[in-house]
Amino acid sequence: MELPKYKNISITDFEKTEIDHFLKKDINLHSPIALDIKKINFEQQRELIGLIENFFFQQNISYLFPYPVYLISDHDQTMTRMPLVKNTSELPRFFSHKETKINIKESSVLDKNKLLQIEISNADFQQNNIEIESYAQKHKEINKLEAERSFYRTLLNKISKRKK
Repeated sequence: MELPKYKNISITDFEKTEIDHFLKKDINLHSPIALDIKKINFEQQRELIGLIENFFFQQNISYLFPYPVYLISDHDQTMTRMPLVKNTSELPRFFSHKETKINIKESSVLDKNKLLQIEISNADFQQNNIEIESYAQKHKEINKLEAERSFYRTLLNKISKRKK
């Protein structure tokens, strides 16, 4: 077993056969993916990004787990929820490694990782995503209320010091 590293897929044509060739349900099950769509024109990039997002939504799989799918495009990140970069040098370096032989400890960790990948691929991504967003929203509210409480506490301390 080898360490996960980027699998670079370069798309040169906006044809259904080429798109169907790489869009499979297990696309990001074994390694992170870098989809380079810069070779097609700007408007086709927009359409392709929409098609890729719809594919992940319809298949109920995540473009973030078990490994992320990065789009390399000329568009802004605000256009999509998927991770998007302008060129390959902006990709996170975590999955870029030199070819080295892995030791026994790393091999056992990779075996555990493989089991987790299978568990993640069997999970309902959309339901989990809704729960995560709900959880995040509640914690943002808690953070906001805690900041407000802290502000009122400092005001109360200042007022009580002046009365003394």
